[in-house]
Amino acid sequence: MALSATDIDATDGGADANSFDTLANADEYFEKRPDSGAWQDGNVGERVGSMLFAVILIERETYYAKKASVDQALSFPLIGQTAIPTNAKHAQFEQALDLLKGDWVGRAEFRELQAVGVRQAGGRDMETQMSKATPEGYPMYSLCRAARELLLPFTETTIRLGRA
Repeated sequence: MALSATDIDATDGGADANSFDTLANADEYFEKRPDSGAWQDGNVGERVGSMLFAVILIERETYYAKKASVDQALSFPLIGQTAIPTNAKHAQFEQALDLLKGDWVGRAEFRELQAVGVRQAGGRDMETQMSKATPEGYPMYSLCRAARELLLPFTETTIRLGRA
């Protein structure tokens, strides 16, 4: 069964939430963003699927604070936040776009997909893509750069300096 917009639950702090934002808001975001042709070209099922997988990748990160509620399904909002921050929503959108572009050279997901027999991803032959990357070039994180930068204020590696 193909995914549809109703498969997204973007309830702030919801127990069944699987997304930080809605497909409609993602579509609006990409209407204003340059170089988003892969999003515009994707059908509804592909866009929804990439949004849901983007959240799975974002959820793998470690954040400086705990969830605002023990009952919420996703990491955001964090303690002290009343809603999912815009940066987290935009990180989901950027990661979803990256997934639709299919430019996964050297990513850990490529290896995982290959291990279960997938030979094509993002319209590209995976063996050809993998041969371009060196083992030491595999990034530690699976998030794209734009998503990582948007999430940086919330990650444990962020150093916060204050004045006494």
